[in-house]
Amino acid sequence: MQSAINRVLTVLILSTGMTLQVSAQGSAPEKEPVPEVEVESAGRAGHTLEIGIAASGDLIMNSASFTTFPGMVSCQGDSVLFDGSADLAYSVGARLALMPVGSNSIGGDLTLGIRAQRASFEADERIGQTLLPGDQVVPVITRYSLEASVLSLALDPRLLFRPGGSDLLLTAGPSLEFPLSSDMEQRESLVEPSESQFADGRRERNVNGGSIESLASVMFGIGLGISYDIPVADALSIRPFLDGYLGFSSPVTDTDWTPHAIRLGLAVMFRPATEQSNPLTPN
Repeated sequence: MQSAINRVLTVLILSTGMTLQVSAQGSAPEKEPVPEVEVESAGRAGHTLEIGIAASGDLIMNSASFTTFPGMVSCQGDSVLFDGSADLAYSVGARLALMPVGSNSIGGDLTLGIRAQRASFEADERIGQTLLPGDQVVPVITRYSLEASVLSLALDPRLLFRPGGSDLLLTAGPSLEFPLSSDMEQRESLVEPSESQFADGRRERNVNGGSIESLASVMFGIGLGISYDIPVADALSIRPFLDGYLGFSSPVTDTDWTPHAIRLGLAVMFRPATEQSNPLTPN
């Protein structure tokens, strides 16, 4: 009897051990945690490089107070001064921009190109009087005319501000111009009375022209601008702009002539393709 009970207990113990072993072997192993991959946010601050061309029509406002350019001969009196004038010119150049992206609002802009300055000065002087038929004494008025143009290499670095990620762009920064060539023409003409003539029978004298002798080596000023970015394709945009320029120097040395300008123009900007990698797939 005792031996039978012992055999039953032995069978139960062996059965229980086998069941526990099978259960342990069939249980699922614990899973290792999957590392999280950080995906770049679309709103993260950054910059995009753009290249393009820009051209503008310029309204040049010349502030001046001088008699003539250095080295030029004129009958103009020392108290008869050329003053202001307004003339049309142009600017054209290549543009490089570092455009702010996402939450960033500060970028940069650099334009290198050719810029024209033009000025048409006039000053009148009474040089005497003459007797007309009927014993009428009238003053004799002569007019001094001076036309000048200067072609310069222009370098415009700008700080660019894009408020709130909008398409509106504000720029500010210095402007440097390095004169390359020049042209001028001057003349003296009788304007009153219409019948009067110089001693040689002509109504004009001191007509001459050529290059300006004393060009400045560099001109400088401050530029402020506003533009609007208009996308026309994935990597292409057009950018109308309005710039103001405040000059601080003259194109001609020892001459009180300072040009200022308002420039209305258009830039065409292209964004070169950049290689982008998938953060979930190694390169």
